[in-house]
Amino acid sequence: MKKILVVLFCTCAFQLVAQQEVQKRFFWGAIAGIEQHRLSVQTFTPKSTAPEILLAGAERTGTAGPVLGAFTRWQLSRDLAIQTELLFSAAQNTIRFYPDGGTETHRFLDAEIPLHFVVTNTRKNLPLRASFLIGGRVGWNFASNSSEKLNLYSGRTAADIGLGAEIRLHKYRIQPEVVYSYGLNNLHNYLNTLYDPVISSVVRDRITIRVLVWR
Repeated sequence: MKKILVVLFCTCAFQLVAQQEVQKRFFWGAIAGIEQHRLSVQTFTPKSTAPEILLAGAERTGTAGPVLGAFTRWQLSRDLAIQTELLFSAAQNTIRFYPDGGTETHRFLDAEIPLHFVVTNTRKNLPLRASFLIGGRVGWNFASNSSEKLNLYSGRTAADIGLGAEIRLHKYRIQPEVVYSYGLNNLHNYLNTLYDPVISSVVRDRITIRVLVWR
């Protein structure tokens, strides 16, 4: 009987410790980084379209811009966590039209909410731990880009994948990582402009180098 009571006591104590550990597995922190993006413009030339209104270039790399935000992370298990973020970024992209169509600059002031699953190797008690994330995001561009040549929708959805390393520094955690965001929705807003008949789709991809800090 004593042995049974000892086993039951140890089991209950283990469950209480596990519950306390789960309750503490909530973190929040800050994000800062820089991102580069690419505006991919897919075109086609219908027979009824005159060649003088073709769009120049299928891909245009934009100017690198800053990324700032915050995140919260829930530890689902020892190695798996779910992470939500609130990000703000600024960038711009210049597209050349020809012949004699000049250039046009599109500005992006984005607010985004990514949702990621984060896998971190915690099997060994090391100061440096490899990390992998996968998930998606939704965002909205608040910049005004009214144009007579190419108009873009403000909303954007994307699939994300990233690699990083978690570094322990006293009470803090620092995680540098690289995240690639693959645009899923067509941003081309057809408003009967001169170039709309030859534009099939516009997709915006982004790559971000960033650092997460929390304790």
